[in-house]
Amino acid sequence: MITQVLHCPYCQGVNIVKNGKTPQGKQRYQCREQVCEGRTFILNYAYQGQSRKVKQQIVDMALNGSGIRDTARVLHISTSTVIKELKKQTQLQPVNLLMLKQSDCESIVVNICVAKLDLMTIGMESKKR
Repeated sequence: MITQVLHCPYCQGVNIVKNGKTPQGKQRYQCREQVCEGRTFILNYAYQGQSRKVKQQIVDMALNGSGIRDTARVLHISTSTVIKELKKQTQLQPVNLLMLKQSDCESIVVNICVAKLDLMTIGMESKKR
């Protein structure tokens, strides 16, 4: 008989008990450590977007400037999964707010340029040639 020691992915505790099965038939486990307060987890998720590792990758990619579609394509998950996970993150703030908190607001100068293109003129010039 082989005994497999499971560790909680949240607190790394070993006080783990079985907690039923998912609709897909996978074993669900519950952590009994005081820190986790009975959180449940699955060893192998059917949809990779639910795993803790992929959720951390979503946040890391967002902080590195990757877009929602780019993140979904690279991690092979849905764009709605990426959006839901980013909405949960309280540590993420728009870059402009972080810049404003760190800099002196009186010394910021903003230049606004407005460019107007006449699309009809551009189209006509290409037809003349």
